Amino acid sequence: MLAGGVGANTRLREMLNDMCEARGAKFYVPEKRFMGDNGTMIAYTGLLMYKSGNTLSLDESRVNPSFRTDDVKVTWIREEEMKKVPEISPETSLKIGEMLDNGAEAVVYLEEGPEGKKVLIKERVPKAYRHKEIDEKIRTERNRTEARLLSEARRSGVSTPIIYDVEDFKLKMQYIDGVPIKYLITSEISEKVGELIGKLHSSGIIHGDLTTSNLLLAGKRLYLLDFGLAYFDKGVEARGVDVHVLFQTFESTHRAHEALVEAFKKGYQSTFIDSENVLKRVEEIKKRARYA
Repeated sequence: MLAGGVGANTRLREMLNDMCEARGAKFYVPEKRFMGDNGTMIAYTGLLMYKSGNTLSLDESRVNPSFRTDDVKVTWIREEEMKKVPEISPETSLKIGEMLDNGAEAVVYLEEGPEGKKVLIKERVPKAYRHKEIDEKIRTERNRTEARLLSEARRSGVSTPIIYDVEDFKLKMQYIDGVPIKYLITSEISEKVGELIGKLHSSGIIHGDLTTSNLLLAGKRLYLLDFGLAYFDKGVEARGVDVHVLFQTFESTHRAHEALVEAFKKGYQSTFIDSENVLKRVEEIKKRARYA
């Protein structure tokens, strides 16, 4: 459902409709005459925030044009009411041919490989809203780049799935039978994450999407997954943003996030020589997001 002033953008409506059709979802949008900034809607959201105890003094209030919607703390919905189904929980039993994920860029599913072993397939699907030739070029380049970065990270001591084959739009890789650390994160595990990311940054690779959903624990080994947004960059800023994203995940989805952050720093400092400069930059980035 698309609403608000942004919904008046015809091109955006077309793109979202194509995306929904590709995923078998229904797309709804009101008539353009209703697509405007709605004062009543904003006021009602304020009322819900007030009733949940989310208040701000007049002296502290201000307009923040850079405020992101995904930074909003939804305090007016109780956690037990959200009923979110995890994508891969510790109890999940995965079958051959079953789709594991249907993301913005690719679908992920299992195939049977040699000797009956499970093989993970990541297939970058066509985008109807892009020109066909441009779309194919983008998907091919991103596919090859991800395969190269996965292999390079592995050579640098970062545990990643082994790449078996690279096609134009598909990656065939090792299936890791593990559990996302989002379900079992502890300070000890967070320290291991820090060690892992320290090795990654030492190799000049930025992951681009560091979350506890992209880190898998299989036995005693920690694996880093999904290099779809990864790239090479040895700059302090890029490394700082990478770590900042992970810290935001800690803060928004895990209790006692302060302890997780401190444990990560300890592990990161043990494997990355320039860790102090990066951690200082993380603090600067955090202030930018808060006061920009």
